[in-house]
Amino acid sequence: MTELIEQETGLNIPVNLSVTNAAIADMRERLTGLDAREDYDSTRKGIAELRKARVAVEKRRKELKKDALQWGRKVDSEAKRITEELLSIEEPLKLTKQDVDQAKQAIKDAEARAIREAEEAAERDRRREEDERIAAQRAEDQRKIDEDRERLNAERSALELERKAQWEKIQAERAEAQAAKVAADRERALMEAERAVMDAERIAEADRKAEAERIEMERLKEEAAEVERKYQEEQRKKERDALLPDLEKFRDYVSRLTTAITGVEEPSFNDERIMDVVGNLVWSMNDSIVIARNAIKTMAS
Repeated sequence: MTELIEQETGLNIPVNLSVTNAAIADMRERLTGLDAREDYDSTRKGIAELRKARVAVEKRRKELKKDALQWGRKVDSEAKRITEELLSIEEPLKLTKQDVDQAKQAIKDAEARAIREAEEAAERDRRREEDERIAAQRAEDQRKIDEDRERLNAERSALELERKAQWEKIQAERAEAQAAKVAADRERALMEAERAVMDAERIAEADRKAEAERIEMERLKEEAAEVERKYQEEQRKKERDALLPDLEKFRDYVSRLTTAITGVEEPSFNDERIMDVVGNLVWSMNDSIVIARNAIKTMAS
């Protein structure tokens, strides 16, 4: 077991944990494969043997490690003492180095600040020159714009005067043409008015003649209708006079027939078919009497 620890740790410190590799190999050979279901007692004893060996290893580990802990504390204390001695020498050196480094850094910062300020001043000068150049360019551009504007205004004024003259000329020509058109329209209107008056007189005369002819035709139609009415009336009177004897005979016959029908007492029948026939006969005779009376009224009118 001592050899195994030395190989794994790389230290030449003998470690004895009470259980050797040979003992472990012996227990592995004897106890591996035991089954409590087949040999309970041997399995129980094997577990007890392994537990005893494991407890012995743990006890020995604690004993060995106790010395190791004390040794570690001594190592840490000595290392701390040596470190403090070294720092007492190193710290003053670091302070002097820090002063030099700070001085160098201050010089670098000052140089960088000077360079930056110079660059900023140069940039300000460049911007000022650029602003002056832009301002001069803008002033020149504005001057050209003002000149162009004055020129355009002058050209616009001249163009407006020319357009005004042309407009006045066009208006004068239009007014002259309009006056001529108005005169021509007035003359044409007068001629059309005279022609319309003549046409209206001719139309009025034709309307008067047409109205007189219409009135004469209406009068003739009325006279013809009156003649026809009188003729029809005379014809109807002649027909009534010629029909009067027969009509009186017909009226008397219908009266006597009505009296005869209403004076006959209707007998009582037991057979429904005979009753239906008699009822239809009575209804037919009454209906015939009504038709005959209406015919008498129509022919007598």
